[in-house]
Amino acid sequence: MEKTSTRAGYGGLRLGGLNGSWKYKPRGSFLYEQEEVEKMLANFPPVDVFITHNSTRRIHGIHTGFDGISSYIERTQPQLVIHGHQHINCEARIGSTRVIGAYGHRLLEY
Repeated sequence: MEKTSTRAGYGGLRLGGLNGSWKYKPRGSFLYEQEEVEKMLANFPPVDVFITHNSTRRIHGIHTGFDGISSYIERTQPQLVIHGHQHINCEARIGSTRVIGAYGHRLLEY
């Protein structure tokens, strides 16, 4: 399996991310089943900011998101989660985590 999640740091800030989206067609790169994402993030270390292409499940619209991202948020409580995929600009909270759907560009102060 290709490396699909990664973690890095910058100025004391812990950054992490996950590529790809849900498997909506039979073939293609970086398309995952729910169970695959759960497994990839089960032991992923806590970060301050988590950036992902696809969203968490049942947030910001009609696209299928990942339960594994929801589980990761509940387990590690990052301060900020940023996702794309849905072509919307919106915000929500999952517990204490700020979840931002970004489309185009967005300026954030941290």
